[in-house]
Amino acid sequence: MRFLFFTLCFLSAIFCSGQTKLLKFGKVSLEELKMKQYDRDTTAHAVILYDRGYFNGNNFTFTRHLRLKILKAPGTTYANFTLKTPMKSFIDGYTFNLQNGVLVKTKLENSQIYTEEIVQGFDLYKVFFSDVKPGSVIDLEYSHEGLPFEWRFQDIIPVVFSELIMERTQFVQYKNVFYGFEQVKEISESHWVAEHVPPLRQEPLMNQYSNFLTRCQFDIEKISISSPWFLLYKDFSSWESVGKRLMELEYFGGVLRESAFLNEKARELRNSNLSTQEKITEAARFIKANIKWNNSHGLLASRTYREDFTKNHSGSSTTINLLLISLLKKADINTYPVVLSTRDNGMIHPLNASINKLNYVVAFVNHEKVSMLIDATTPHTVPGILPEHCLNLTGWMIHPAGGGELMDLSPHRAHVMKQFIMIKPNESNELVAEVSNTYEDYAFLDWIKSFEKAGSEASYESELRSKTKSVDIDKFKLGKIDRDKLTATEITSINLASSDYVQDIGSELLISPFIFSDFVNPFKSSTRQFPIDFVYPRKRSIIISMSLPKGYTIKGTPKSTRTDYPEDKAKFSFLCNASENMLNIRCDFSINETVFTEEEHEMVKAFFSEAIKKMNESIQVVKKT
Repeated sequence: MRFLFFTLCFLSAIFCSGQTKLLKFGKVSLEELKMKQYDRDTTAHAVILYDRGYFNGNNFTFTRHLRLKILKAPGTTYANFTLKTPMKSFIDGYTFNLQNGVLVKTKLENSQIYTEEIVQGFDLYKVFFSDVKPGSVIDLEYSHEGLPFEWRFQDIIPVVFSELIMERTQFVQYKNVFYGFEQVKEISESHWVAEHVPPLRQEPLMNQYSNFLTRCQFDIEKISISSPWFLLYKDFSSWESVGKRLMELEYFGGVLRESAFLNEKARELRNSNLSTQEKITEAARFIKANIKWNNSHGLLASRTYREDFTKNHSGSSTTINLLLISLLKKADINTYPVVLSTRDNGMIHPLNASINKLNYVVAFVNHEKVSMLIDATTPHTVPGILPEHCLNLTGWMIHPAGGGELMDLSPHRAHVMKQFIMIKPNESNELVAEVSNTYEDYAFLDWIKSFEKAGSEASYESELRSKTKSVDIDKFKLGKIDRDKLTATEITSINLASSDYVQDIGSELLISPFIFSDFVNPFKSSTRQFPIDFVYPRKRSIIISMSLPKGYTIKGTPKSTRTDYPEDKAKFSFLCNASENMLNIRCDFSINETVFTEEEHEMVKAFFSEAIKKMNESIQVVKKT
């Protein structure tokens, strides 16, 4: 079995063409500019021609030189970079184009570089190159003090050449852990080369692709000299020290200890007769009412968090959730910060602390038999249910003294959709259907996002009609929307006479009773390389009640069936009961496990195929003789 993370087995000293390869930054060849495609992968939109990292053991400085070729229009997005560094970086770059046979060189300007402090001393840079188009060559160079957090030999586009040199030094002892599946050549204990690395192919329902790239992660083990950088880095050598250090920082632990502007509300909660659950709900409501998420992440609250709450009413996810934790603590409710990495940022490793992998904070309440995770950034989540971007296996809960423990982020709620379909003849003896869809928990969160994006019920109905042009929708109405219980119902009435759901072949009707079925098999490939990640459990139930038009009787129906996945990981049941002119079907589909290994792919694929095949079987109806 291939594990999610594993250490690459390196070839012992290999003689290869991999001597140090140096390209001069800021100077490209005519061959690179004229390049039209990458012969080893002609589908590639872009290709990394050269990627070299060098850590100088004498001055403790790391330098990277990356050269990128844009081959097709979609590849222009790869000219935007996000860089995480342990100290302030010096960044330089150029865009090269060949126009009418003349080389045009465009320098990267400071205005195209945006800086964000992740945590004190750790920075994130967003770099946007200009004048980028098919044919462009991008040259990027940056340097900073200290070790890199990681080095990627692989990407989602091909890599022609990647080299990493990490000089050893007597002052710093560090370990390097390799992950991934592609071959990397070890030139020496501090020098590695990878050539012609194929892109990582993303698969349906997989976690963030960066979790599976061939890469190397660095961690300091021992420091024999003192400097601000080393002391900072040493503080983050374990998850316990991560928590301790964060609690010492003004814009993390300081927010929990201060935030006097929350005292009045905290006093109101303490003196109220509300239950613990009601106090938690009211605290979350209060925070959400006063500060909206501005869609920015980070590990520290804003330096202007007081004004963000009291005046600007807008702030980062960490600002919002740290204020929620502070309010609950002031209300004498045991609450702790949980630091994590969002799904689009990659997973944290339980055994290898990595401050640069953390970019989010949520609250954990453990008080008077109430135990739950809470996020106050999104308007529709309630205490006890985290938004999807937080469901990333594991986080670290920080105790007041700075210790802590690993926290399971697995969801306790599911993506639930219930459908009731009633099919019956109208006055003209044509079949009509009333379809009632109920969305619960994570299905509700998806539905309400779509509904509010439409802007109104009328606009939502209009979009629904545009998606179902082949069906004549007679009426649409909303049922009850319960935002506290995360449920919503919508009811649609349609005429099946001229739809694809009913086929009239003379003396016989073929009826497909699963109206508006959006159930598809996401697994098309015959093989799978990475684990399947459903994010949360999924439950779908469909109940169908059908009465026939006058003069018809049922000739053939699908057979009832039931399939149970081993260890109750998934279930599918299809029950069909029919009389002369009535038909009842109940179909239940549930995925109870959120992650399946790649070895289970074939079974999961077959499970979906069987369910879809059964739901696509028609009801045979014939005219009475």
